[in-house]
Amino acid sequence: MQGDVGEFGIGTLLSMFELEKKTGTFVVRRSGQTTIRLDFRDGLVVNAAAEGFDCAPGLGAFEALLLWREGRFEFLTGDVDESDTVIGRPSGLMATVSRNSWPPPAPRA
Repeated sequence: MQGDVGEFGIGTLLSMFELEKKTGTFVVRRSGQTTIRLDFRDGLVVNAAAEGFDCAPGLGAFEALLLWREGRFEFLTGDVDESDTVIGRPSGLMATVSRNSWPPPAPRA
C-alpha cells in the first residue's frame, strides 16, 4: 500500500493499521531525505524511528509524524523484529500526544 499523506492523513492511516491488526513497516518520506519509520505488530506500534533530522526514537518520532501534512507513504507487510517492545496502540499514542499538547501555548503579547 502506498500513497500521498495529503490525501489520507497520518491519523487515518494509523487507525486503519490498528483496526486491521497489521504487521509490517510504515514508512513516510518528505522532501530532503527526511523519513519516519513505524514498525507494527498485530496493529501495535513496536518501533518508531526518524532519519534525516534530530528526533528522539519511540514516542518522539511518533509525535513528529503526527505533525506531517505532506509526503509519500508506503506500508510494507511482513514480519518485524520480534525483540522490539510494544510502544502502544496508535489510538492511545495519539491521545497521549494530544493530551501533552493541550492546552496550546498562550500567544505572545
